[in-house]
Amino acid sequence: MSNLSFSDIVTSFTIWDFLSELSKPYTQMDIYKAGIIDSRGKFLKTPQDYKTEKERRSGNTFHRFVVILKRALLTSSDPLIRYTTTNPMAALNALAEEVDALGGNGKVFLETVMPLFEDGAIAAAPVANSVASGGIYGARGNPDETIVNPSAAKKHKKRVKAGAPHVGRRLLESFLMEAKGRVVETTGHMTHLGDFLYYGKPELAIKHLNAVHTRFRGKGTPNHKMSLKADGGMSIVVKKHKDGTPAVAYKSGAADFTTEDEIRAAGKEHFTRELVPALKLAKSLNLKPGTAVQGDLLFSSGHRGTVQPNTITYHAPQGAEIGFAPHSQYSTDGLNLRKTSSHPDHSGLQAAGAFIPNLAITPKTKLSLTAKRHKVITSSIAAAQTALAQKGTTEFLRKLPQDKKFHRMLQEYSNHAARTSGDRTVEGLRKFIPVHMAKASQKSLSDKTKKAMVDSFHSTIADNAHHFHNAFTAHAHINRAKHALLDQFGEHGDQFELKTASGEHEGFVSSMGRPGATETQAKFVREGPTGFPARNTENAIKRFGKAPEA
Repeated sequence: MSNLSFSDIVTSFTIWDFLSELSKPYTQMDIYKAGIIDSRGKFLKTPQDYKTEKERRSGNTFHRFVVILKRALLTSSDPLIRYTTTNPMAALNALAEEVDALGGNGKVFLETVMPLFEDGAIAAAPVANSVASGGIYGARGNPDETIVNPSAAKKHKKRVKAGAPHVGRRLLESFLMEAKGRVVETTGHMTHLGDFLYYGKPELAIKHLNAVHTRFRGKGTPNHKMSLKADGGMSIVVKKHKDGTPAVAYKSGAADFTTEDEIRAAGKEHFTRELVPALKLAKSLNLKPGTAVQGDLLFSSGHRGTVQPNTITYHAPQGAEIGFAPHSQYSTDGLNLRKTSSHPDHSGLQAAGAFIPNLAITPKTKLSLTAKRHKVITSSIAAAQTALAQKGTTEFLRKLPQDKKFHRMLQEYSNHAARTSGDRTVEGLRKFIPVHMAKASQKSLSDKTKKAMVDSFHSTIADNAHHFHNAFTAHAHINRAKHALLDQFGEHGDQFELKTASGEHEGFVSSMGRPGATETQAKFVREGPTGFPARNTENAIKRFGKAPEA
């Protein structure tokens, strides 16, 4: 991005292209359909990876710039900037300032483009203004109404090279530098215990399992914590900035909101529905300045005694208007979020009309592992270790993530197994290849590329079938031990503040290491036909008409 001058781009696109492309969801962009970015705007390929004309056309400098700009603008810590990027009229005024900075006529720009927004034509109309001469003209294509001409752009380039101040360029570069240097350690997708076998550190699966086994026997392991896993809705962050200003953010922490107007300006219905009540909660909490807490929303409006934020139905106290299940605490400075604990301090998490259950599993939590289950767990761990000790298997698993395409397919297969049979086999992995290739992320690939990927997948499996067999055998033993622990845990689920209607919780989370440094987290959730992933899939189909992505 450092070699990408704003003025280089301005002279090579039309107003139509830029405004319509910037306002599109990522999934409607050609660059997404070509498989170059994912649904959140994350780049999957570099220009060096392009092999087809479609990829080169859809992933050219302009389209990559739009994606980078869209991501960067929405992560600014300045609420005014975020408002500018989500409100059409504010965005137009910002663009007009850029036009003025380029030596053009910002007033003509606004007079030309604003009526198009008012008429609703901006997204549907074809590109009418030719830029063959390098200029950006008004909607009527009249050279007398040039907004930015080649001469002005050339002068601008000279000013930039000479180090002259340029507000627009400085603003954009500050966005990108701000995003680049940001520290955000919020919890996103959590790894199933057994899946650590495939993430380059297979020993972590055994370490987490041993630590939890020790805890169930009434003892402890240094730097190890456990928490109840809540099956909540939207994951959010409530915070209090160092100056005392309350704020709320989505779990990514990419941007936070300090006013209801900022939330509504984002133009997302679910943000307004969930984050407006969450902001009211943040304002009523007694958090210390510079502190943030992440958790899952359980409900954000009135209820009749029970709520179902996702798959599990929970009891909710009468009179509570919002439910928030906190699981992680952070220190915050601007948009930086540095994790400090997997057991949030509840002394500042109390507010009238709010239900905020403590999820921590502490030494006082009764678990009382039976002798029979202890025997099952001990033998299962030993069998898993034996499988991993086979010659070359652990070394192979440590290198597995280096083949990113195969690793992605393997991850999807393991997730698929978790919510279906619960079993993983070499033959099952082979049969999953066409399922993976049929996914949307592969559809835009050429037949030649698809064939090369499939051949490569089959070759990797054939060459390392014995290692995969050992890994899948270890995974089965790990799951056997995990399910024994979950059976025991299920007998003590009534001692938590968060109570389910059925009496069965989703599971629990094991955290090992120092938060923000060496910490890893594994979720202990039942797999297979009667497991939570299968129930979650069934619930998603029932409520939303489709299963979640693997």
